Amino acid sequence: MEKRPLSFETTTKEVSLTTKYNYKNNLKFNAKVAYNMNDKNLKNWETGAYYKRKCWSVNVAVGQDIKPVIKSDGSRGSIKNNYVKFYLSVLPFGVGIKNNGD
Repeated sequence: MEKRPLSFETTTKEVSLTTKYNYKNNLKFNAKVAYNMNDKNLKNWETGAYYKRKCWSVNVAVGQDIKPVIKSDGSRGSIKNNYVKFYLSVLPFGVGIKNNGD
């Protein structure tokens, strides 16, 4: 059996756009969206914010995954899964503190 390289027609044609905005040194915003060129449908989107302090940070995002489906009557539809992400990072006490030998 001959091995054939992956052709362009068999790959998923998808366009993604990601953007980030640094509002302040410790506050950042981001957004991303993906569009499926084969199905001509929005694949997913997400937007969120990141806030950092000295010993902790929080990252919050909301988004939606969209999966196109064909219904039993032959019409097109989609299944939409909404989500919320929440990440809290805490650094252990004492990390980053310089000891002068006192």
